Amino acid sequence: MIDRAERLHEEHHFTEARTVLLSALEDASKHQKPEYRLAYTFNNLGAVAQDAGRYFEAEKYYRESITYWQGAGERARLGLARTLNNLATLLDSGGKLAEAQELLRRSEAILIERRGLDDPATSVVLLNRGNAYFKQRRYTEAEKAYRHAWAVLEPHRESRELEIARLANDLGLVCEKTGRKGEAQLQYSLARGIWEKQLRSGKATPEIFMDLGGLYSILRQDLLAKRVLQQGLVVAERELGLRHPRVADMLFLYARVLRQTGSRAEAARIAKQAKAIQRDSQEHLARHTIAFADLLREERRK
Repeated sequence: MIDRAERLHEEHHFTEARTVLLSALEDASKHQKPEYRLAYTFNNLGAVAQDAGRYFEAEKYYRESITYWQGAGERARLGLARTLNNLATLLDSGGKLAEAQELLRRSEAILIERRGLDDPATSVVLLNRGNAYFKQRRYTEAEKAYRHAWAVLEPHRESRELEIARLANDLGLVCEKTGRKGEAQLQYSLARGIWEKQLRSGKATPEIFMDLGGLYSILRQDLLAKRVLQQGLVVAERELGLRHPRVADMLFLYARVLRQTGSRAEAARIAKQAKAIQRDSQEHLARHTIAFADLLREERRK
């Protein structure tokens, strides 16, 4: 049931994935030692709710998962790290930065203890920690976290290309904020190349369309930004639904680009549409969740 739900989740069939996971939850509760199964299932319910834009529900599920991970013993430590990170991304997106930082610190400590400093799984937590620092304008600490994540990912560059792109973009933002325009342009160029390759391959997700559109906007290539965001909105509305918070995020960005090109009336209309969607969701969509499915399956087999 877990494997089926993960496939449905990956395909953005959120309602169906949730239904399967609720059945799995009922099955898990009947097990002689249910903690591990309950923790895993609650985490996945949280991830599905988060990606579907149901944030209060996601937080409830993640906190339930953490409680069960903590009761499942040493073999559950990696699962605990996973859910701590996922809850942190949710809280960070809702502005609860202090608690998010503490959760990320705990997640990172477990991952380093169990997998070592150089494991790619650690890089996701480092990236999230860097993002939290960036939001607080703690640029030195953000850059340190990003560069640590870069050092971890560099040996795995081919298989972790999308994470490299996100890191390059975020490093570019830090460099720009700290007056290093030339270095920022080099980082932006790397991110742009990876995301444009994804577009050409036909495998781009709504997040990639939005990231690339945002980068074009930073570079003041507004016509390219408009085109990519228009394409991304079609994909996002098809895959996520018209009222999904990610669609609102993309509409806000599209409205900003329209204002930059002088289309103020259209920008106002688009922004109004985005605000209506945002009022329904009440929070922004968190972006960096860990789906350590393979890693946790290794733990289940032990």
